[in-house]
Amino acid sequence: MVTNSHKPRFRIPQKTALLLFDGTDYEGAEIRVHLNVSLAYFFSALEREETEDARALLEARVANLLTLLVAWNLEDSEGQPMPITGDTVAALPQDLLLLISRAWSQAVQGGPPLPLEEPAETVSQEV
Repeated sequence: MVTNSHKPRFRIPQKTALLLFDGTDYEGAEIRVHLNVSLAYFFSALEREETEDARALLEARVANLLTLLVAWNLEDSEGQPMPITGDTVAALPQDLLLLISRAWSQAVQGGPPLPLEEPAETVSQEV
């Protein structure tokens, strides 16, 4: 019988990526996202999106995105840091949300390496 009593435990690292949007209208935005989400996340995301109600579907997508967000450097029109909340995410321009979603998908699939530097200023939320 094999036991692990004398072996050190291994903590699974929390992988993140810094999404940058160079060459877009959102150049300068930096959004850090979780990369190693669990299979449970995907099952939950699918369950939340199983609806024919358009509003419920959009709310589910906002909830799914909130799970992925770690930090960002986004500011409001008055230069104040924008907190990572459902209301804030729901208020973001649709094209930015699509860019975030596509960049996250590419990063999870092993797209081009992304810089590991932290954004200069971040507003974080515990997930």
